Amino acid sequence: MDCKPLPQNCSTPVHVIGADPGQVKIASYARCVLDPTKTAGSNIEDFTRPSTVSSTDCFPSRKYRFESLMRLTEKVEKSRVVGQYKEALQQMSQVSLKAPGAAVDYAEAAYATLDIRVAELMSKDRRRRRFARLRARERNLHHMATAIAYGAEQKAIRNRRGKAKRKLKKQLYAEPRVVFFGHAQFGHGSRGPCPRKALLRRLAFMVPVVLLDEFRTSARCYSCFGVLTQGSRPRVLRCQNSRAGVGNPCSVQNIDRDTNAAVNIGALGMRMLLGVERPRVLRRKKTPRFQF
Repeated sequence: MDCKPLPQNCSTPVHVIGADPGQVKIASYARCVLDPTKTAGSNIEDFTRPSTVSSTDCFPSRKYRFESLMRLTEKVEKSRVVGQYKEALQQMSQVSLKAPGAAVDYAEAAYATLDIRVAELMSKDRRRRRFARLRARERNLHHMATAIAYGAEQKAIRNRRGKAKRKLKKQLYAEPRVVFFGHAQFGHGSRGPCPRKALLRRLAFMVPVVLLDEFRTSARCYSCFGVLTQGSRPRVLRCQNSRAGVGNPCSVQNIDRDTNAAVNIGALGMRMLLGVERPRVLRRKKTPRFQF
């Protein structure tokens, strides 16, 4: 969706969340509160403070694969490929429609192994496991979307009961929130196992979601927009302005690239709400579809 600047007479604080889809990490996200009574510079400085950066959280791909039963499903699938089902799969793998004149051989192999494959794929155990995997995936996506949209405040509500819980829920859901999600230029299957489109749909049911161009958000420092160089570990970067001998040294020495991108995306979203122009170093030469 498109995002317009806040009206000048607005005095209600807005929770701004910046989320960056990664490769090793499914999503890294940072949050800050935009206070319209403050100046634009003060709000942007609040988002780039060390306390905001240190509170950045993420979802590792390994955790998602484990909680969505993907690892268990792969292990069970290997254990079930035995006997006649294994022979049927081998027979199907020996023929291919890409070969010239192989349509007849492929049809014969498909009809010969049809009963065995259907009996295995439609077995009660497989259907039960397929439903459990789907339910686990949907539950995991819901938890991820809730954590991105509401953070630790949602966890605090779980421990309450009765009227106190309903009151806190009403207050939490009444607070205006906007999630700025990095518009990654890849599909959900090419980088990591998480279906990001399904995650975006879950988020859109809870709060407004804005797709933001993430050009150079992981390559430029969130504090001074300096160039980030490779640090001591993989995926850990260091600002080139943090070296000794620089006039105004930057404090960013070791930071994860996804964390840096999440803070940059959140700060860009805050600039969009405040009507401030995007920094020149984070612009493309040609304005893409999701550039502002």
